[in-house]
Amino acid sequence: MQQPPQPPEGDRPQRRMPPPDSTGQEAEYLARLREQRIPVAVEMLDGRVFRGVVAYYDRDMIKVNTPDGGGPNLFIRKKHVRSLHEE
Repeated sequence: MQQPPQPPEGDRPQRRMPPPDSTGQEAEYLARLREQRIPVAVEMLDGRVFRGVVAYYDRDMIKVNTPDGGGPNLFIRKKHVRSLHEE
């Protein structure tokens, strides 16, 4: 049996790169929520839900201002958030 010809060393197919950890979509979404003052619900890993408006965000935290001063303004670590959705 004849073996198929091997490609020259320089013509080997490149290995695929893994997908990026971040696409930038999270920052764009949070910026839109903040700029348009869209009410959100933030569900925590322990089941608690906080409602308000995104006032600030960075890589690790989100600041949620409660509506009409009905409670404290919260700095929430993203690692403790299960989900965030518009109301």
